[in-house]
Amino acid sequence: MNLYDYHVNSNALYGYNNRENIPSIFWEIHQYDDDDELVKYENIIAQDANASVSYASVYLNAPFEKGEDIIAKSALFSNSYALNVLHGPFPKGEDIISKNANFSFLYATETLKGRFQLGEKIMKTDPDIWKAYIKKYGDNI
Repeated sequence: MNLYDYHVNSNALYGYNNRENIPSIFWEIHQYDDDDELVKYENIIAQDANASVSYASVYLNAPFEKGEDIIAKSALFSNSYALNVLHGPFPKGEDIISKNANFSFLYATETLKGRFQLGEKIMKTDPDIWKAYIKKYGDNI
């Protein structure tokens, strides 16, 4: 939905004159365009982690390499990309994932379906997460 279409004075809104170059606004405007049209804008999509993951999962149904560097800066979007697009590990995002106990646990249990050694140190800081992790993967950690 293009919200600019519903505003009486849309040219007065933030980003109106530059909306094609602001990734989050661009994505809101163009996410329902046809695939051939979106391909022209991959460099803009690749500037925003949310737009990159959405583009990869909804339109490409495949990895979006141009967006992986920005995705790898977010534990949330790295996890989502690994689980919903790659259906497996996302090595570029593992460093940022390993800095968050919740995302480390989710990455281990939902994506890797096994231990995530890089995230174990941070998971140990949360007793509930660590208990669940030990229960799932054993005491020999």
